[in-house]
Amino acid sequence: MGSLRVELVDGENIKGVDRNGKSDPYVVFNLNGERVFKSQVQKKTLTPKWNEVFNMTVNSRVDDHLELELYDWNQVCLNLF
Repeated sequence: MGSLRVELVDGENIKGVDRNGKSDPYVVFNLNGERVFKSQVQKKTLTPKWNEVFNMTVNSRVDDHLELELYDWNQVCLNLF
């Protein structure tokens, strides 16, 4: 058990899903299926720069599962990998 500091810095090669060929990406972090953080939306870009930091409590370094989901503000989930 402990505290985990997460830094969301930037992204690159984001899939363009809007009509203008860009995206409005944001990232959702889920720990064990529960949302623990949602980033700010970065408008009209394929290379977002978030520079956001948050802390969360982790119960087990081995058993806890951290998942990142990349979304477009007005669309569905984008493939992260």
